[in-house]
Amino acid sequence: MSTGITLARHAEAAVRHCGLVVVSLDGPPQVHDAVRRIPNAHRKLAEGVAELRRHRPSFPVFGRCAVHRLNFRHLRETVEFSRQLELTRLSFLATDVTSEAFNRPSGWAADRQEAIALASDDLPELEEELDRLEAECRADFESGLIMDPPQALRTKLLGFYRAHNGLGEFPPVRCNAPWASAVVEVDGTVRPCFFHEPYGNVHEAGSLEAVLASPKAVAFRRELDVRTNPICRRCVCPQTYPRHSETATPSSLAAAAAG
Repeated sequence: MSTGITLARHAEAAVRHCGLVVVSLDGPPQVHDAVRRIPNAHRKLAEGVAELRRHRPSFPVFGRCAVHRLNFRHLRETVEFSRQLELTRLSFLATDVTSEAFNRPSGWAADRQEAIALASDDLPELEEELDRLEAECRADFESGLIMDPPQALRTKLLGFYRAHNGLGEFPPVRCNAPWASAVVEVDGTVRPCFFHEPYGNVHEAGSLEAVLASPKAVAFRRELDVRTNPICRRCVCPQTYPRHSETATPSSLAAAAAG
């Protein structure tokens, strides 16, 4: 996963060592730059994608757009920009504003959450934008460029933000990420996914497989119920990995974590 800012510099290594790259796409060019607060961030992203393809023309590059108050009116333009970038796939998801993930050890304060998350007054506009997205980008749904079908996208975005504003239950979560993958942070910390607390460190345990087979990790997977866990219930990006079973062994978990 990459913001794309330094992707061009590392493109050769990424193509050599990775199966795919997922880039953060925050909207059409002007919106993307405003969200990133970096002049010409969209150009750096485009140069990075082009450099990946220069090393391997068929290399898969997925886009991921976190939808929030700064970009929810621009979903169709975001799809157009993904076409210009010649991305392989594009996914939309709601924005996590309540967890401690992504270098937010104390979470976001209420005013920061309100500035990013959609309020109830925004929901009619979001619904209208989703209607137009379905009508005007039908070919992109059919081709698979937009990963989720229209109704699933409504559930992921409109359903999530309705629940966030107390207007219903959060959409049901189907996810096997903790059983089939792992997040390894730069200091060796290992998490079952981005949102749950760490259960080990590769440097302290000696290897990733040792962390995944540790009593703490095994107990976490045994006891976790994604249907009821409060962190899972608010998850914005549940993942399912069809190649791995819910009873994956430490060896297969290590392989999945390695890509």
